Amino acid sequence: LLSIVLGLVQSYLLEASGLVIYGVFLSHGLILLIWCSNPPKISFISGIFFGLAYFAYAARWLFEVSGHFGVSDMVAYGFVVLILFGISLTTGLAGLLVSVIGKHQCKWLLVPGMAAVWFFSEWLRTWLFTGLPYFQLGYGFVDTPLSGFMPIAGSLGVGFVVTALSVLLVLFWRNKQLLTIALPIGTGIFLAGWGLQKIACTEYQQDISIRVINGNISKQQKQRRFVTDKAIQKYQTISQQLPRVDLVVWPESSVPEGFMGLYQRELKQMFQTLSQVGTEVVLGTYLKEIKDDLKHYNVMVLGSDIRQRYDKRHRVPFGEYMPDIFNYFFPSSFLEDIDQADFQQLSIKAGGIIISPSICFELLFPHLVHFQESNLLINISDLSWFGNKLVARRMLKIARTRAIEAGKYLVKSDNYGESSVISGKGRIIALAGPDDQYVDTTVQLRHGMTPYVLFNDYPLLIVFFAIWIIFLVDTLTISRNRPSL
Repeated sequence: LLSIVLGLVQSYLLEASGLVIYGVFLSHGLILLIWCSNPPKISFISGIFFGLAYFAYAARWLFEVSGHFGVSDMVAYGFVVLILFGISLTTGLAGLLVSVIGKHQCKWLLVPGMAAVWFFSEWLRTWLFTGLPYFQLGYGFVDTPLSGFMPIAGSLGVGFVVTALSVLLVLFWRNKQLLTIALPIGTGIFLAGWGLQKIACTEYQQDISIRVINGNISKQQKQRRFVTDKAIQKYQTISQQLPRVDLVVWPESSVPEGFMGLYQRELKQMFQTLSQVGTEVVLGTYLKEIKDDLKHYNVMVLGSDIRQRYDKRHRVPFGEYMPDIFNYFFPSSFLEDIDQADFQQLSIKAGGIIISPSICFELLFPHLVHFQESNLLINISDLSWFGNKLVARRMLKIARTRAIEAGKYLVKSDNYGESSVISGKGRIIALAGPDDQYVDTTVQLRHGMTPYVLFNDYPLLIVFFAIWIIFLVDTLTISRNRPSL
């Protein structure tokens, strides 16, 4: 029961703002203490219950989306619980490994060992079960000094640091004599994060003017041709109006169907005319190709030259495709039926603007967002699946995290959400709410790479495996030296 309560509390705290976020150190430290103090089997079960509460609260919007699954509400809710249970196996694994470390005689492993275990459990969630890393510890600390570690170690690295500080809190709680060690270390970590925030890992190139269009069409309205035609005409008008800007960004699936016909009839001429006067347009649409059979891709294209395009690489499970194992249980008529694109793709280049493109769900995966040669990040999204502010707020925090990790400006054009422009330090410099059609601002093009873009999560993965190799070697040594009876 305590594990469930802590899971709910921690999830709530991570959604909060202001000083409340620091309560995570206590909730996180308490669950680590529970796992550390119990046998591995009990800690594994505790971790699963903690994870179920933690993710159920954070991803409660899934119960609303389940209405699209094409089955009864009871079956759909059961399906969501099954998904959450699968994800919670990662926190169960974290509980088991923390318990093993806690029982080990080598106490110096406690802080880095537990931090590395939590990092590994969050890293696993980016790959297992189709990849659903929607809720990470680091995202909650984007407005704190700890965000200074993001250009070095990413959001997962901040989760590592938060876990280490939580362990220090637990150790101090259990042994007041450790205050002389825990307090200076904790203070030093915060000061280091604050200092790192002042350092720029990328270099300024130039300023450009940008116009970000903010769509507002629901999923149901997109099925009506006259509604989407009217929206496209509005996007065209906004793109051409004065003052001229260097770049205009339309949302995901701006043209939900019939793109090539519309492009040849009217869009191509407009985009090329705009390009001649210095305005480029990027937009989201769907393209069909024949490769062995008919393929359907969710894409971002450069309006003046659609050969410059990016195909979505990580589709939304249960939204854009159905994982094979579930095809036997659920109908697929509700899906958009998007095909898997090639993972090896290039950036989109529009003159001196080198765009690192990503589409909606891909924002959750830093290795898909950060193109090393880019000088601007663009994400186009459509949140009309969800129809609530919870997902929009969470995705905005994630977008800010991706911008800090890269040290570059990130432009987010959304349909049915909030379009935004974010600086390389994670600051929101322009925001278009639901009633705003677009927002104009100036962004910096920045080149170069932060350590995180260069090395991704590999250094911390090495730390995790190195700690466990040391742990296993030390365990074998102790066992070998134990006197026999």
